[in-house]
Amino acid sequence: MEAIMDILKVVDIQKPSIDRPFGVALWPIFNAVFGKVMGYPADDFRFVGEVTPISTFKESASLIIAYYAIIFGGKAIMSNFGAVKLRTLFQLHNLFLTTVSGILLALFIEQLTPTLYNHGLFYGICNGDGGWTQPMVVLYYVCFPARAVSKAEALRLECHPIEANRSVDVSVELPHEIFRTSRYCFPCCQEEAFEYAKASPLADSV
Repeated sequence: MEAIMDILKVVDIQKPSIDRPFGVALWPIFNAVFGKVMGYPADDFRFVGEVTPISTFKESASLIIAYYAIIFGGKAIMSNFGAVKLRTLFQLHNLFLTTVSGILLALFIEQLTPTLYNHGLFYGICNGDGGWTQPMVVLYYVCFPARAVSKAEALRLECHPIEANRSVDVSVELPHEIFRTSRYCFPCCQEEAFEYAKASPLADSV
């Protein structure tokens, strides 16, 4: 109850505007919830290559190997059994993902609307102060665990041998998502992202 009261204290409702498209300031609420879950506010989050979870090669490779073991191992095991009905479980899974996706979408809209309206698309993409603000970096990173959870859909397919072949298509997606968090595809740290974006020739033209 105390945690809920602390979160409610940051709720601020005003008239909708470009800077606050929903009227309610969503980031302070997310920041408070993030702090209760992680032990520190989202404002203090920093993506550091080889330090932040899922940013190292070892972690990424381990997750990919485990995922493929579940996919193909599960396919081999379930081929000898009938379909397992887990409808309620996966309905809850889909509800969770829909809720998380909706929250992330609203947070992205809140962050991007002022930037795109005041500075335009190229600024938002190429300028370090556009699409690489602290809130945006946090949201980018949170998307990856959310996407990984969504791949539990492959387990549902394993429970239905008739659809098992579809799991092969699903299995190629998660490794791509995992490696996108590695230092090879995601900036080593937020500061490097700023420097890279500001050094871009396009950044001078926006």
